[in-house]
Amino acid sequence: MKQINKKLWILSILFVCIQIPAFSQQLKIREGILVNLYDAFGKNALLTKDFGFSCITKYQGKTILFDAGSNADIFKSNTKQLGIDLKKVDIVIVSHGHFDHLNGLDYLLKINPKVKIYSLMISFGEPRFLLTQRDKSPW
Repeated sequence: MKQINKKLWILSILFVCIQIPAFSQQLKIREGILVNLYDAFGKNALLTKDFGFSCITKYQGKTILFDAGSNADIFKSNTKQLGIDLKKVDIVIVSHGHFDHLNGLDYLLKINPKVKIYSLMISFGEPRFLLTQRDKSPW
């Protein structure tokens, strides 16, 4: 009986140790690696799948968020599941003005209200970049 209790205790400790990193560590965003935060087809079982898209990466030391999905609550949940600190986002790029790419910005702006956001501005059929700081390059 002592052997069974000891094995159960060891298994319990292992189970807890395996679970803790998933909830306590922040994901380190590495230079040039895309981390998928939001889509309908991802393979990460921790993330809620939904119509829309978002990913995050690092480029030349800047943390860049590309799009923000279609639902702010799902975007929030997914970033928390991955341990993404949105306060560290330097730049947001919005690919285009459809809801499935920008509604998560509602949550991001609560966390990081001064983040620089870059977006295409469609005017008379010609795409042009609309920069939040006109003559300054983010790099």
